[in-house]
Amino acid sequence: MSVHVKIVVDNNTQQDSYTTEHGLCVYVETATHKCLVDVGASDKFATNAEKMGIDISDIDYVFLSHGHLDHVGGLPYFLAHNAKAKIVHAASLFTQRYFSTRNTTRDISLDYIFTEEQLARFIPVSVFVQIEKDISILPHICQKFPLPKGNKFLFTQSGNKEMERDIFDHEIVVCFGTTNLLVCSGCAHNGLLNILHTVEQDLSVPIRAVVGGFHLLDTQGGNTYEMPEEVEEIANVLQQKYPATDFYTGHCTGNNAIEILKQVLNERLSTFFCGWNTTLEN
Repeated sequence: MSVHVKIVVDNNTQQDSYTTEHGLCVYVETATHKCLVDVGASDKFATNAEKMGIDISDIDYVFLSHGHLDHVGGLPYFLAHNAKAKIVHAASLFTQRYFSTRNTTRDISLDYIFTEEQLARFIPVSVFVQIEKDISILPHICQKFPLPKGNKFLFTQSGNKEMERDIFDHEIVVCFGTTNLLVCSGCAHNGLLNILHTVEQDLSVPIRAVVGGFHLLDTQGGNTYEMPEEVEEIANVLQQKYPATDFYTGHCTGNNAIEILKQVLNERLSTFFCGWNTTLEN
């Protein structure tokens, strides 16, 4: 069985016909379902989708990897133009607000009041669930390996409480396939190695490919994140533990991190962009 993957929204593109933004939207089509993993920061995903031959009214599922605006901002537009899709998300995603304090404090939450009719389409997930025979949702990620250092600027707020460090209980991982998995990592705020370890533990199925951001940010504006040797260590673990897995990344994976990962993983690491697509044999 083939799984078709298209990058609908990313920070970058190699084709002028597509609109970019700081965000992510991944189209995944299996033999039986058409899905979006995230919907970018705005309605730009819809314009790109049309150019890619994707009919958003025909989408069956939207999976929200986590609550940040650059992944959920397109949801109001999607709901207005799709009458059937189920919206799958971590149970805590809409219970709190999200903030980034990098350089300045910014609210990165979605400001939108859903109708009762829209809410009836939402599926909050708090435990491992197999949504379809070939689609699994993992809401709890182990903490065996270090978390991305970029997380230090990310906070949540519930009600009138003080802001707290984001523990990313609002993050889910989506796995497609039954015998060889496609893992969609979103931004991998819980750490790529932790995500892959959890997938192994929960599903015990070989991981064919990983698509998503790895949240390995480049140093800028005086803010430092993973040192080169730390990124290299991540790459070495990927090389040793997942020798048959291909990695496709972009969005929140910095150029310096990509270069280091590439030196170790070689052709098994590729960068994606708006308009990029591939077909994986499951």
